[in-house]
Amino acid sequence: MTGRTVVAVNCPPLTSGAGYAHRYFSFTLTRPARVPSYAGASFALDASRRSAVNPSLSRGPYTVMHTGAGLWTYNRSGVANGRYLPLGPLPGGGVLAAGTYRLDLQKLDSPLRSLSTPWFDVVVAVS
Repeated sequence: MTGRTVVAVNCPPLTSGAGYAHRYFSFTLTRPARVPSYAGASFALDASRRSAVNPSLSRGPYTVMHTGAGLWTYNRSGVANGRYLPLGPLPGGGVLAAGTYRLDLQKLDSPLRSLSTPWFDVVVAVS
């Protein structure tokens, strides 16, 4: 996979509660990612949808990057509109190696009063 690829469009919101707080997507890199490359979710927060879609990345049984490494993006009004994991450069340096990965998009426990994320698109962009 190379180039900006939208993997899925208009994914239903993630909601609090067992079985509804995660969605998983798989992708394969045929070569190491180059700088800049990223994977995550595009969404729009507003007063009724304050809970972001949060990405984490795994390979097999191992977590490569937790959602804490996610980078926020914002629209011109300063409203969050995405959260992405850098695939190159990685937070510790280097780039993501070729291979198959699992992108976990999740609804975190907070903010506690938020029961749902907005609808979202899954984006994997590899340079």
